[in-house]
Amino acid sequence: MVTADNALYDEGIEIQKLITILAGDQDARHDALVLLDCCHSGVGVALDEPNSGTRPLSNDDLRVNVTSDRAIAVLAASLSSQVAWEKKNHGHGVFTYHLLQALYGDAADHEGFVTINNIYEVISRNMSQLVSDGERQKPVFRGHVPGRLILAAGMSPCLPAPLPEDILRQLEQEGKQLLDAFLQFKVQYGSAEWRDGGYELACRKLENIYQWFEKRAAQPGMLALPGFRQSRETLNRYRTELGLVETGMRIKEGVLSRQIGAGGFGTVWQVHDKEASSSVAYKIYHTQEMQDATKVKRFTNGYQAMTLLSHPNIVRVHRFSTCPVGFTMDYVEGANLRDLDPKFSLDSPALLVLLIDIAEAVKHAHDHNVIHRDIKPENIVCRLSPEARQIPHLTDFDLAWFSTRTQTATQNAIGVIAYAAPEQYSAFNAKASSAKTPALDVFSFGQLLFFCFTGKDPDPVRLPRNLETLQREVKSIGSNEFVRQLGGLYKDATEWDHSGRIQGFDEVLRRLRKIQEELENTDSDAILNEDSFLSELIYQLTRDPREPGDANFTSRSGNWIVHLAWHTKIWRKETMPALVMEFTPQGRIGLENVSNEQMRRLLNERVNNKLRHHKPYASLRKGNRGTYQVFVEFGPIVLRRSGIEPVASAVRSTLEALDG
Repeated sequence: MVTADNALYDEGIEIQKLITILAGDQDARHDALVLLDCCHSGVGVALDEPNSGTRPLSNDDLRVNVTSDRAIAVLAASLSSQVAWEKKNHGHGVFTYHLLQALYGDAADHEGFVTINNIYEVISRNMSQLVSDGERQKPVFRGHVPGRLILAAGMSPCLPAPLPEDILRQLEQEGKQLLDAFLQFKVQYGSAEWRDGGYELACRKLENIYQWFEKRAAQPGMLALPGFRQSRETLNRYRTELGLVETGMRIKEGVLSRQIGAGGFGTVWQVHDKEASSSVAYKIYHTQEMQDATKVKRFTNGYQAMTLLSHPNIVRVHRFSTCPVGFTMDYVEGANLRDLDPKFSLDSPALLVLLIDIAEAVKHAHDHNVIHRDIKPENIVCRLSPEARQIPHLTDFDLAWFSTRTQTATQNAIGVIAYAAPEQYSAFNAKASSAKTPALDVFSFGQLLFFCFTGKDPDPVRLPRNLETLQREVKSIGSNEFVRQLGGLYKDATEWDHSGRIQGFDEVLRRLRKIQEELENTDSDAILNEDSFLSELIYQLTRDPREPGDANFTSRSGNWIVHLAWHTKIWRKETMPALVMEFTPQGRIGLENVSNEQMRRLLNERVNNKLRHHKPYASLRKGNRGTYQVFVEFGPIVLRRSGIEPVASAVRSTLEALDG
């Protein structure tokens, strides 16, 4: 049965009527009922409960309406606190897509039977391979099903047949032998030899053993063997032991030189390669929490999320290891934001540049469907550039803001709570759907702004008092309008109810740049010549000071060279200045099996869509030199400071379109 619940003239169907239609009354011969709940196939409709008189289905509804002598199985797309995930190229919600594939035959066992248990296993396996699936959507299977519930027969076998008992026992013994051999390998090393090379080799060997166990655990019947389960516990202990590191140990990337940090999920070490004269950072998961599978999964999710991102203000990750659990990432030479103490080490213009850099990094993450959920001073590391500017680098993505274990009231825990949005810790439900929105990071960013300008951690609850403190601290810095705008940004970013908060970082950046303009240029009507206008425009886009007259710059992503040229245009019968902006790729840009002409058309469509918000002043001019040359005209232009931001906004929109 297909129904569009909560649509006009279709408010859904009562559960008892649905059961009667599908299974008949009590005297019907059917003895099983299966509900496949697709949660609106990923649309995520929210019921207007007060007006419609309807509410979501609950477990109690099933218990009341389904008799105990009838088997029932419910397979649902997600937990009640989650929203079903949708992917455009699937044509359905992710759960619905894999459900249909399972029904079409992917869940057929070696005898051609499709059972409800096999359907759930196939869906769970496929969804677990998606990035952040454990956080975003978890399929649910509940019910009372005595025996084997077969939904189809005579299908082409797709799932492997269970292994014979003697083969299972043989694999069980093989796993034990692998672990015994690893133990014998370890004991041959003295402490010096272990640090110099034995540890690295042991990590590689145990990685291979771990992969062997993971592959065998997927074989039906293996996890039922007590000896195999015991061997997996031993394997986990060996992985834990490899997480106990010390200075001087060698890994693939170099030698552990010093511990540079520690947090709720692991410790971070600097790893130095003497021959290459370079370093990376190595984050190792806490050994004492290896039994916490949920937290290990969140740690892994953090790495997976960071692999999706490429931004100059986001730390890049490299190799992931399972033995021990950890990953390498760029080493940033510098202090985190708390140790830097920005209120006392940076002036106000530099503080705003720092916050804009951080906001652009978070926006990049949101554009790639990654919510940080842990923005705080400790997770921002600052590097001093040759121009003596502090360059922030955001790290630790998609990690829970609190431990899944009992949180003690340490200074670290208090610091975490001060920056967490209310929906993260209300009822300790960090998996609620409201804890997965950009507005969550907006709240944390507002609290970070408070820290940067006051040098204090914000009160996590008394937000009006924070606003008073912030405005009192900054009133001597700039004009009344500056204080008003900064306070307004903090207030709107930290609304307690997430629905009343600023919803995304486009708005945060727009307001930060207005505040920056107010602080740096009190006279927005100051007249500029063309060279000064271009230098101020490029500085607004790159934060790279330059002499007037330089009309070229490279985009923040490094993918595009932008050339700016003045010309004139007729506007309302007057000759006015205008700019032609030429965007040229740094390297080859293309899509597989897509012609140059198709690529040019695709880029033009992207740019046109982005420039809609800047009309009638910005328009696309199609290029005819170079494979992917793009021109944008903006005009007329007012040669005053107030005229810079509209042009800069159009350039940013164009670059966002070109970078995809």
